[in-house]
Amino acid sequence: MVLYRGSNVCLPAVVPRGAEVKIRTAIETDYPEILGIAEQERYLVRHTTYTYWLIQKMDPEAVLVADSNGEVTGFVAGIFDFQGPERSMLVQIAISPTARRTGLGRKLVEHFAARSLAKGKSSILLTISPKNSISEQFFEAIARDNHTVLRSLGTTGTLGGTLDEENLWEIILDASIHS
Repeated sequence: MVLYRGSNVCLPAVVPRGAEVKIRTAIETDYPEILGIAEQERYLVRHTTYTYWLIQKMDPEAVLVADSNGEVTGFVAGIFDFQGPERSMLVQIAISPTARRTGLGRKLVEHFAARSLAKGKSSILLTISPKNSISEQFFEAIARDNHTVLRSLGTTGTLGGTLDEENLWEIILDASIHS
């Protein structure tokens, strides 16, 4: 692994097309790589290590990684019980630049959706920056391809001017979402 900016944040190696990738629950030693991938994302909110620790402690099964021969090449972090027992929240998704456009993001979201369904959830909430049309198109395609609905719920608000307002979306789950 390559160290990122002289810290303990690691960047994954290049993922060859067609390489076998396993989606699994994140473990503690994955977090330096998760942080390294998040640092490379243009529109991603930069969470502190404490935020990832908190998410992992709240719902350890809701942080998934794409593992390519022992290297983390993408992740999704979420919370299975959000605003009541029927909703999950997809907090963050990011794919290493070397592994983009390989289907890893879709695979991670579908695994998160399958776990949400298995826990009795009827929908997944997520937020997308208004500047990030690529993510919006990505989630629209997942909903369309799985014959489900992605619907707008408005915006997040700004938390008294401390937060950049994001668009709030909901994916309606049913058995057609698979992993």
